[in-house]
Amino acid sequence: MSLRNHAAIAALLQAGTVPPTPDRLWGHAQVQAHFVGQLIQRQKRYAASLRRTLTDLLAIRHHADYRASSVSQQEARQAVRRAREFVQAVAVVVGRAGDPA
Repeated sequence: MSLRNHAAIAALLQAGTVPPTPDRLWGHAQVQAHFVGQLIQRQKRYAASLRRTLTDLLAIRHHADYRASSVSQQEARQAVRRAREFVQAVAVVVGRAGDPA
């Protein structure tokens, strides 16, 4: 699992969301659905601009890993930028929640 998914899981756990499966494991689709549904749409903890980040970056990773054609350098740079922005957004919110008031 990627750093961005770990960041999303940390955000979900910090918000009190538990893994949806009985074995307490998160899948990519579950992380995406819960992050968007709970933390963007319902609780509005994160910007709507992050809505497609996990899905889009997973699609790029699958393209790079499993297709004969490669990801362009521009696509790769853009993916890294988006991943950094996502992880930074989570770090800010989770860090804020951990600060004593």
